[in-house]
Amino acid sequence: MSQNINKEQLAEIIEQKLAAYFAATPLIASLQSGHWALTTTAIKEFICQLGHDLEFEVSASGCANAGQEWLYDMVWYEVADGYTTRLALAGECELKSPELPVDGDFAKLVQARADVRLWISAPKNSEIAMTHLANCKRYAATFPGAMPGDTYVFVSCDWTDKITIVERFVVGQEALAA
Repeated sequence: MSQNINKEQLAEIIEQKLAAYFAATPLIASLQSGHWALTTTAIKEFICQLGHDLEFEVSASGCANAGQEWLYDMVWYEVADGYTTRLALAGECELKSPELPVDGDFAKLVQARADVRLWISAPKNSEIAMTHLANCKRYAATFPGAMPGDTYVFVSCDWTDKITIVERFVVGQEALAA
Protein backbone atom coordinates (compact mmCIF):
# COMPACT_ATOMS: atom_id res chain seq x y z
CA MET A 1 0.00 0.00 0.00
CA SER A 2 2.78 2.48 0.85
CA GLN A 3 3.96 2.82 -2.76
CA ASN A 4 0.45 3.86 -3.77
CA ILE A 5 0.30 6.77 -1.31
CA ASN A 6 1.62 10.09 -2.56
CA LYS A 7 2.90 12.86 -0.28
CA GLU A 8 -0.41 14.77 -0.15
CA GLN A 9 -2.41 11.64 0.64
CA LEU A 10 0.10 10.65 3.29
CA ALA A 11 -0.09 14.07 4.97
CA GLU A 12 -3.89 13.89 4.93
CA ILE A 13 -3.89 10.43 6.54
CA ILE A 14 -1.38 11.48 9.22
CA GLU A 15 -3.28 14.68 9.99
CA GLN A 16 -6.65 12.90 10.26
CA LYS A 17 -5.38 9.95 12.31
CA LEU A 18 -3.49 12.16 14.75
CA ALA A 19 -6.43 14.53 15.15
CA ALA A 20 -8.67 11.56 15.99
CA TYR A 21 -6.04 10.05 18.31
CA PHE A 22 -5.49 13.23 20.29
CA ALA A 23 -9.24 13.91 20.47
CA ALA A 24 -9.91 10.44 21.89
CA THR A 25 -6.87 9.98 24.13
CA PRO A 26 -6.57 11.70 27.51
CA LEU A 27 -2.90 12.59 26.97
CA ILE A 28 -3.26 16.10 28.30
CA ALA A 29 -4.23 14.69 31.71
CA SER A 30 -1.08 12.55 31.75
CA LEU A 31 1.02 15.58 30.79
CA GLN A 32 -0.50 17.58 33.61
CA SER A 33 0.40 14.84 36.08
CA GLY A 34 4.01 14.73 34.83
CA HIS A 35 4.02 11.42 32.96
CA TRP A 36 6.12 12.80 30.10
CA ALA A 37 8.04 9.61 29.23
CA LEU A 38 4.94 7.39 29.31
CA THR A 39 3.04 9.89 27.19
CA THR A 40 5.86 10.14 24.66
CA THR A 41 6.01 6.34 24.39
CA ALA A 42 2.23 6.11 23.89
CA ILE A 43 2.33 8.70 21.11
CA LYS A 44 5.29 7.04 19.40
CA GLU A 45 3.65 3.60 19.64
CA PHE A 46 0.54 4.98 17.93
CA ILE A 47 2.61 6.57 15.15
CA CYS A 48 4.69 3.41 14.70
CA GLN A 49 1.56 1.29 14.39
CA LEU A 50 0.13 3.72 11.84
CA GLY A 51 3.36 3.43 9.82
CA HIS A 52 3.12 -0.37 9.92
CA ASP A 53 -0.56 -0.22 8.92
CA LEU A 54 0.48 1.82 5.88
CA GLU A 55 3.14 -0.83 5.11
CA PHE A 56 6.24 1.26 5.80
CA GLU A 57 9.37 0.13 7.59
CA VAL A 58 9.41 1.92 10.97
CA SER A 59 12.17 3.00 13.33
CA ALA A 60 11.72 4.66 16.72
CA SER A 61 13.34 4.24 20.09
CA GLY A 62 11.39 2.50 22.80
CA CYS A 63 8.66 1.14 20.52
CA ALA A 64 7.69 -2.49 20.08
CA ASN A 65 8.06 -3.78 16.53
CA ALA A 66 10.20 -0.85 15.41
CA GLY A 67 13.83 -0.64 14.47
CA GLN A 68 16.25 1.50 16.43
CA GLU A 69 15.90 5.27 16.28
CA TRP A 70 18.10 6.94 13.66
CA LEU A 71 18.45 10.68 13.15
CA TYR A 72 14.86 11.46 14.18
CA ASP A 73 12.60 10.21 16.97
CA MET A 74 10.46 8.36 14.42
CA VAL A 75 10.85 7.49 10.75
CA TRP A 76 8.83 5.64 8.17
CA TYR A 77 10.73 4.48 5.14
CA GLU A 78 10.93 2.04 2.24
CA VAL A 79 13.89 -0.14 1.29
CA ALA A 80 14.74 -1.84 -1.99
CA ASP A 81 17.87 -3.89 -2.66
CA GLY A 82 19.33 -2.79 0.68
CA TYR A 83 18.94 0.94 -0.03
CA THR A 84 16.51 3.38 1.54
CA THR A 85 14.38 4.50 -1.39
CA ARG A 86 11.86 6.70 0.37
CA LEU A 87 11.71 8.56 3.65
CA ALA A 88 7.97 8.93 4.09
CA LEU A 89 7.98 10.46 7.58
CA ALA A 90 10.55 12.08 9.82
CA GLY A 91 9.11 12.93 13.21
CA GLU A 92 10.15 14.55 16.46
CA CYS A 93 8.13 14.40 19.68
CA GLU A 94 9.18 16.87 22.36
CA LEU A 95 6.70 17.13 25.21
CA LYS A 96 8.48 19.71 27.27
CA SER A 97 7.41 23.27 26.56
CA PRO A 98 9.33 24.26 23.44
CA GLU A 99 12.24 26.62 23.47
CA LEU A 100 11.59 29.89 21.70
CA PRO A 101 11.96 30.98 19.03
CA VAL A 102 12.24 27.35 17.78
CA ASP A 103 13.02 24.15 19.66
CA GLY A 104 16.39 22.67 18.73
CA ASP A 105 14.89 19.35 17.67
CA PHE A 106 12.58 21.09 15.22
CA ALA A 107 15.72 22.37 13.48
CA LYS A 108 16.48 18.74 12.55
CA LEU A 109 13.22 18.47 10.64
CA VAL A 110 13.75 21.41 8.30
CA GLN A 111 16.71 19.68 6.71
CA ALA A 112 14.95 16.31 6.34
CA ARG A 113 14.11 15.13 2.84
CA ALA A 114 10.98 13.35 3.99
CA ASP A 115 7.56 13.36 2.38
CA VAL A 116 6.09 14.55 5.68
CA ARG A 117 7.83 16.11 8.66
CA LEU A 118 5.94 15.60 11.92
CA TRP A 119 6.46 17.92 14.91
CA ILE A 120 4.73 17.19 18.22
CA SER A 121 5.18 19.61 21.11
CA ALA A 122 3.51 20.47 24.38
CA PRO A 123 3.62 24.21 25.08
CA LYS A 124 2.63 25.43 28.52
CA ASN A 125 -0.11 27.74 27.25
CA SER A 126 -1.86 28.97 24.12
CA GLU A 127 0.36 32.06 23.80
CA ILE A 128 3.52 29.95 23.65
CA ALA A 129 1.77 27.49 21.34
CA MET A 130 0.79 30.16 18.82
CA THR A 131 4.20 31.86 18.94
CA HIS A 132 6.03 28.56 18.58
CA LEU A 133 3.90 27.35 15.65
CA ALA A 134 4.33 30.67 13.84
CA ASN A 135 8.10 30.52 14.40
CA CYS A 136 8.27 26.92 13.16
CA LYS A 137 6.35 27.81 10.00
CA ARG A 138 8.57 30.83 9.39
CA TYR A 139 11.70 28.72 9.87
CA ALA A 140 10.38 25.96 7.59
CA ALA A 141 9.57 28.46 4.86
CA THR A 142 12.81 30.46 5.07
CA PHE A 143 15.33 27.65 5.62
CA PRO A 144 17.82 27.92 2.72
CA GLY A 145 17.22 24.29 1.71
CA ALA A 146 13.42 24.60 1.83
CA MET A 147 11.55 23.70 -1.32
CA PRO A 148 7.99 24.52 -2.33
CA GLY A 149 5.82 21.62 -1.29
CA ASP A 150 7.82 20.66 1.81
CA THR A 151 5.08 19.31 4.04
CA TYR A 152 4.77 19.46 7.81
CA VAL A 153 2.15 18.22 10.25
CA PHE A 154 2.21 20.11 13.53
CA VAL A 155 0.67 18.77 16.74
CA SER A 156 0.61 21.22 19.63
CA CYS A 157 -0.74 19.84 22.94
CA ASP A 158 -1.32 22.89 25.12
CA TRP A 159 -1.56 21.10 28.45
CA THR A 160 -2.52 24.13 30.55
CA ASP A 161 -5.45 25.28 28.43
CA LYS A 162 -6.24 21.65 27.37
CA ILE A 163 -6.23 22.44 23.65
CA THR A 164 -4.61 20.27 20.99
CA ILE A 165 -4.01 21.68 17.53
CA VAL A 166 -3.24 19.39 14.60
CA GLU A 167 -2.53 21.20 11.37
CA ARG A 168 -0.72 20.79 8.10
CA PHE A 169 1.69 23.35 6.70
CA VAL A 170 3.07 23.29 3.17
CA VAL A 171 6.00 25.51 2.21
CA GLY A 172 5.00 27.84 -0.60
CA GLN A 173 1.36 27.92 0.45
CA GLU A 174 1.81 30.20 3.46
CA ALA A 175 0.31 33.16 1.57
CA LEU A 176 -2.77 31.06 0.85
CA ALA A 177 -3.19 30.21 4.54
CA ALA A 178 -2.96 33.82 5.69
